[in-house]
Amino acid sequence: MFRDKNGKSKNRPFLGGMSMADSLEKMSDEELKNRYISLWESVNVVECFSSRDLMELEAIAQELEKRGYEVTETRKPRIRRIK
Repeated sequence: MFRDKNGKSKNRPFLGGMSMADSLEKMSDEELKNRYISLWESVNVVECFSSRDLMELEAIAQELEKRGYEVTETRKPRIRRIK
């Protein structure tokens, strides 16, 4: 939440002036899943992210769960012979 010029609390604009929750509700299931995977890789693989990315990651997980999906994170090393 942030305060507008009159001091009233408002949801922070996200995409196109909408709040993050409003924006995520308008996305398709596939768009949400792809965005979640992209953000997850930025955080856990590339390690290049901001606190806003973490908030969006959590918000997407909550939206997917509202739509009947289960979001789990598995970190397992893969070892394979290359020669």
